[in-house]
Amino acid sequence: MTKRMVVTAITAAGLLAMSACSAEPDSGDTPGGGNTPTSTEDSGQPETPVDLVLSHVLADTHPWQQCGTPAFLESLEASDTGISVDVFSGGQLHGDVLEALDAMDNGNLDMTIATPAQLGTRAEVLSVLDAVYLFRDIEHQQAALASDVADEIWAAVSEKGFEVLGVGYFGTRHVTSNMPVHSPADLAGKKLRVIDSPLWLDNGVALGADPTPISVGELYIALQQGVVDAQENPVAQINSLAIYEIQDYLNLTGHVVGSAMPVISTSSWERLSSNQQAALRNASQALVEAAGQCTEDQEVELLSAWSADGGVIQVNDDIDVAAFQDRARAVLFPKWEAAWGDVYRGLQEIQ
Repeated sequence: MTKRMVVTAITAAGLLAMSACSAEPDSGDTPGGGNTPTSTEDSGQPETPVDLVLSHVLADTHPWQQCGTPAFLESLEASDTGISVDVFSGGQLHGDVLEALDAMDNGNLDMTIATPAQLGTRAEVLSVLDAVYLFRDIEHQQAALASDVADEIWAAVSEKGFEVLGVGYFGTRHVTSNMPVHSPADLAGKKLRVIDSPLWLDNGVALGADPTPISVGELYIALQQGVVDAQENPVAQINSLAIYEIQDYLNLTGHVVGSAMPVISTSSWERLSSNQQAALRNASQALVEAAGQCTEDQEVELLSAWSADGGVIQVNDDIDVAAFQDRARAVLFPKWEAAWGDVYRGLQEIQ
């Protein structure tokens, strides 16, 4: 059985394989692609060299750094457009993404890698991408984010001074616990660790739990001491935090098919020629494709190992997804309708 067949067999919540992408992406099909000038500058003169700095908080072992960054830099070098990018990973320059976004606002940084929760602090509509049960699976996510419906999101981000250069798969989030979770009723009265943001607090309620914000650095001990009963994270994060040491069940709720995106400040973007902008978009697309595939491969391998006899955690795929989806709509729409209700519904309708 292939790895893709394994992941399909063990994920009732819909962890499906991501469609293969071309090696030379068309910038018109990427987020914000319509903002890239279509004219070429073929004056016979070399491009003016431009040095950019990309700072992000992901560790060197994270798929987005380990797989994505080499693909990004190789694509830029092959473009021969005079762009060089110095990449600082692991929070070397800026301790968190919000700090990096502030530096971009102030003209002290060119680029970062952000998730919807982070970039959504600048353009609220972007937070829709972290709303539970928005996407059915990876294939749906990729189709929806390349659709006309998503253009409203990228336009809103652009209005705030940032250009989204690509968007890719960042992992599917699942709930871990010390008892099997089949439906929202099983999480009633349980303290679920969530990210400290308004949407994620509502996401916790939508899952049926009592949401409790705790930093990721304190999560292990909080679970160990019973401060919280359960938590939710992508498979790779569950593995890297060794959550399997203190939680008995990985429940394949698949409640968020996560994404992340390389972004550049508008002021830095406007320093580039049209050829350089196209090259940077293509390189960013190479980044998100390589990083997304690496993330997916890692999930497949971990889920396969954990589902086998003697796995370090029990994998529960008996999930009433419809019950979770119904509760998500009932909880989220009354509070977030004005911000992104129509966008949520539009993205869900993409086939």
